[in-house]
Order: sequence, then structure tokens, then C-alpha cells
Amino acid sequence: MKLNIWIVGAGGAGLDILYWVNDWRDTQDDNVVISGFVDNKYANKNTNMDRYGDTTQKLSIISTKSSMPGAKDRYICAFGFPKDKIRFSSVMLNKGASFITLVHPTSYVAGNSKISIGGVICPNAVIAPNVRVGKFTTIGIHASVGHDAIIGNYCEISPGARISGRVEVGDEVLIGSNAVILPGLKIGSGAVVGAGSVVIADVKSGETVLGNPSKVVWRKK
Repeated sequence: MKLNIWIVGAGGAGLDILYWVNDWRDTQDDNVVISGFVDNKYANKNTNMDRYGDTTQKLSIISTKSSMPGAKDRYICAFGFPKDKIRFSSVMLNKGASFITLVHPTSYVAGNSKISIGGVICPNAVIAPNVRVGKFTTIGIHASVGHDAIIGNYCEISPGARISGRVEVGDEVLIGSNAVILPGLKIGSGAVVGAGSVVIADVKSGETVLGNPSKVVWRKK
């Protein structure tokens, strides 16, 4: 069966995913073809396609309005910020788009862990046993999620982040690069953990924490 892959988002994350899909499709039984990008910002503009390399010779960038999902079309979300994930995935889902979960072949996902629709597991990421990862959540390059952890929907776990066992992360959470979350903690929905932070206590919904040990630097009103 032929599958046409559309990458939703043509920015930096879209560039990454373009190359990761090339790696991933070599492991698939289906005939996987990368059709192009869906991105309102870059559609119908003189975009510098050189940054995407030779793989873009037959690719196009279309807007969400122009996109008409077909039976063989599959979509991958390539936005990093939670709000963008929600906005663009919702538009495409309402148009009938079918999103897939992209698990890079160099990553490790334990057999009894579950990655929900629209998830992206990046190169060399590690998902330990009995983990639940919500829809449209990205686990970044070299990031790890410990046993029995729960990660919510529309989260961005940046490269090198370490989420220890039994941690619970709410929806729309952004965890910065190389941050460490100690075992058993809870990170509330909409929270932000700054890059390099070491979190030693629960983080409430809407809080932004930073530092080692982390401290609250901002609260959403």
C-alpha cells in the first residue's frame, strides 16, 4: 500500500522530521512517499528550499486551506510549541486528516509502553517500560522517560531531557533541553521547565521553573 506523508510544519522541526521520515520509511513494508509540507506561513511564498536538500525536488508547501486529505495521505505534526501543536493538528483533524506516530528506528520504546496518535519519538530517545505518552507529544533527541511515567497531550520534551520513573506530566507542558525531573514528581498542565533545570519538587499548572534546584520564576495568571 502506498502512503503519502505530509509534514505539518515547515520550520526547523519540519526539517528534522523530513530526514527522520527518510530513515523511518526504510523500515516500513508500505511504499512511503514524502509529498510535502503543510504550513500557512511558508505556503505560496518564495521559500528557500535549499535548506531542505535534494529531498525537496518533488515536494511542495501548501496551506491548511489547500490541503484536502485523501485515503492514502498520512500526516506528521512538526511543531514544537504546545499551542501550535493544538492549533494545526485540530485544523487538520477537522478536515479528516489521519496522523501517524513517528518512532525513529534508533530510539528505544519498551514493548508495554504506549505512544498515542501524532507522537514523535526522536533519534536515540529512550522510553522505559509501562510509560504512557499522550497524543501529539514529542520526545526529543537523546531524551529519556523512566518507568511508569505518564506524559500528557501536546507536550514538548526537548533534547537531552531526563524524566525519571513515576513522574506525571500534564498536558501542554514544555520541558527544556537537558532538564532533569526527579522520580515521582508531578508537573502540572501548561508548565514550563527551563533548559538545564533540576526539578526536585512538584510544579503546579501554569508555572515556569528554572535553575538547579529549580525555582518558580513566573506563574500564569
